Amino acid sequence: MPRKIIIPTVFMFIFLSYLPIAVFGSESDVLINEIMYNPADSSTGGEFVEIYNRGGEAVEVGGWRLEDSAQVMLTLPEGTTIAAGGYLVFYAEEAAIAFYGLNTAISYGPYKGGLSGSGERIALKNAGGTVIDEVTYDDNSPWPTEPDGNGPSLELINPSLDNSTGTSWGTGQPFTPGAANNPIIFVPQPHFSRTSGIFTESFSLTL
Repeated sequence: MPRKIIIPTVFMFIFLSYLPIAVFGSESDVLINEIMYNPADSSTGGEFVEIYNRGGEAVEVGGWRLEDSAQVMLTLPEGTTIAAGGYLVFYAEEAAIAFYGLNTAISYGPYKGGLSGSGERIALKNAGGTVIDEVTYDDNSPWPTEPDGNGPSLELINPSLDNSTGTSWGTGQPFTPGAANNPIIFVPQPHFSRTSGIFTESFSLTL
């Protein structure tokens, strides 16, 4: 007759309490950090979009998708995570891997379609379709203009800045997909409220 093995409930509780439990960070820590939307004619690497996790914990991003104004460009495979302080790159062409020296463990592509050279909205959505981050970039001031076909990428100056604002972005030297940004800060041409001339009376002047 087989013997019955009885495991006390207290023992099971203690055993289960020592099993590893995955702890993931906040989805809001993940943001769009670098955009190569119009590479130079001499570039064979093509476009890319980099996202960054500015938090202190890894974030589960399986099923997340990158979208532009027209379509879902790429959906990340189930089980994908982005490490704390880590990067993930969406690329448009297979040649990007060799051209940019991408780490294939954190790079995904090719994505569908292409980014507009004159600016458009791109969005990062989670598996449930909620917008986690979005950027409507432009090729006109106050956005840096050098990334429009001249070689460098758009790079966020600091991940704590509002990436929906053009002045939060700089020009890559020339690009850093999968690595820390090192941008040149773009200073827009000032616009004065009055034209130049000779004046005999005082007046207010604004930039």
